[in-house]
Parts: sequence; C-alpha cells; structure tokens
Amino acid sequence: MIRSVNILTLRYYWRKFKRLRLYDLAELHALSEHAHLRKLFAHCKVDCVFDVGANQGQYALALRNRVGYSGYIFSFEPDPTVAKLARERARAEGDTKWLVFDIALSDRDGGQTFHRTHSSQGSSLSLPSDEAKARGLTWIAVENTITVPCERLESVYARLKEQYNFSTPFLKLDTQGFDAKVVEGGQGVINSFVGLQSELSIVRLYEDSLDFRTALARYEELGFVLSALVPNNAGYFPQMVETDCIMVRRDLITVTSDSK
Repeated sequence: MIRSVNILTLRYYWRKFKRLRLYDLAELHALSEHAHLRKLFAHCKVDCVFDVGANQGQYALALRNRVGYSGYIFSFEPDPTVAKLARERARAEGDTKWLVFDIALSDRDGGQTFHRTHSSQGSSLSLPSDEAKARGLTWIAVENTITVPCERLESVYARLKEQYNFSTPFLKLDTQGFDAKVVEGGQGVINSFVGLQSELSIVRLYEDSLDFRTALARYEELGFVLSALVPNNAGYFPQMVETDCIMVRRDLITVTSDSK
C-alpha cells in the first residue's frame, strides 16, 4: 500500500515537472506574452504567422519553443547579413515550415533606404527621432545605410497565399517605428488576418512612429480589438518607453464562461 502511494506521488510530480517551462531571467518580461499567444493561437486556430521585422529570428524561435506553435512562419528581414543568421537558425532547427525572406514590407514597392544601427534590433526604414537622440540611445544610432527591396503586404500576402494555401494567418509587426506603414501597404488584405501584434511607441523613438493612442485607434478602425498589452523588452525603468499590443479581429470575439 505504501509503495503504491509513493508511485502515485512520483507520477503526480513527474507530470507537474514535465509542464514546467524554464526561463532565463532576461526573458521573464516575455512570460505574459507567450502565455497569451498560446491561448490566442489555439482560440483562432492560427496556421501561419507573418513575422515582419524578424531580425535574427527571436520571435520565430519563441513561437516554437515557448508558445508551442507548429505552423508556417514567414519571416521578413531586409538586412541580408541578419537574414542569413535567421535562415541559419531555421536550418539548424530542421524547421521546414520556417521561411526567411530578405525583403522589407512597406507601404510601397521598390528599393528604399534602410538604416543600420549600432544594434541590429534598432535598424529600420525610419530614422531615429530627435527624442531618441536627446536620450542618448546609442543602440539606435545609425552607423550606415543600405538600399533594400521593399514590397507591400498586399502583394506578398497574395503570392504566399497562392503557394501555401493557409487560412488563418496572424500578423506580427516589429519594424522599429514603421508598423503603421506596413499596415498601409496591406489594407486590401488586413482583414484576412485573425489578429496582429504591433509595437506601440509610448515615447517616440523613430520619425515615422505613431503615438500609441493613434496606432491603437487606427487598428481599431481596421476591425481589430485589443486582446492584451505585453512588454516587448526589459524596458527603461521606471519609465515605459514601448510596449506591444496583441489584437484580434472583431468578428472573432466571443463571450466565454470566464469573461467578467
């Protein structure tokens, strides 16, 4: 009897242990984001993610390792050196559903100037603002520029839809002040996305970034409602500088038993 109880106890704790998700302290700010995306992706049955502003593939890896998402990921990174790193990561993972494209999404087609900054995570089609310069944010100081190919979301969507036949895509935007411009280039298809995630500027760090109130209002006008606000980095304690909004298409909102 004692032995059987011990075995049952061990099995119980083994199941608990298998559900544990271990995080580096530097990633703790992303816990709420990953938990929310896990629930939202299941609710909306997401089968494709447009990862716009992919950098080295950090978001894609988080979707795989933290969110548990297994569908298509289309990562768009205009800096060829950085895109190569993302592609190597996808190859190292043996991930055939993670595709990396060396292009920027914008509000118009054709080559545009891309500003490479001290940290590749700050690089953008937009220039740093006077506010960013006044704050001495060296990580987004422009070091050099290159010309990169740009396409509108609308044309990219049509091409990939025909090729991969996805049905419930999600749009992630992290383009350092250029998110609204990307959406402008996809107005004909934006309502094909079940949801979106976009960086909001509390402090205007880039010339093309919208005030967070204006950005939220714009997304709402396009048919999306706020699902969550989550940190997008460790922040600039004690002031909030940026945050991410996660939004879902209005027609997919349902009232559930745990709603207040």
